[in-house]
Amino acid sequence: MDPIEIKDPAEMTGKDVQKLLGRLQTLQRRKDEVLADIKEIHEAIKSYMHVRGLDEFDLAGWRVTWKQIEYKTLDVKAFTEALPDLADRFSVFVGQRRFKVARTPTNSHR
Repeated sequence: MDPIEIKDPAEMTGKDVQKLLGRLQTLQRRKDEVLADIKEIHEAIKSYMHVRGLDEFDLAGWRVTWKQIEYKTLDVKAFTEALPDLADRFSVFVGQRRFKVARTPTNSHR
């Protein structure tokens, strides 16, 4: 795949952004395929470990661990139901900008 050419944002045209979106779509498709392959390999290794009763092993310079990890976490829903005033006093609003790229029914742009 060719290297990505990204122009100065002030000089970009709609056509430049369209090319980037096409490239993004191709990369996303490849990413999804790679992640599916990784998941399949993880599951095969976990099955190997399960049938042998292993929770870790070393092999050819690799250490593989698959163990139950336990931790405590606050059940926010139960806390809010039990102590709504206290939960409200310690609740804060947070925000973030979300970047999303999705196909639309038409290929128009602004």
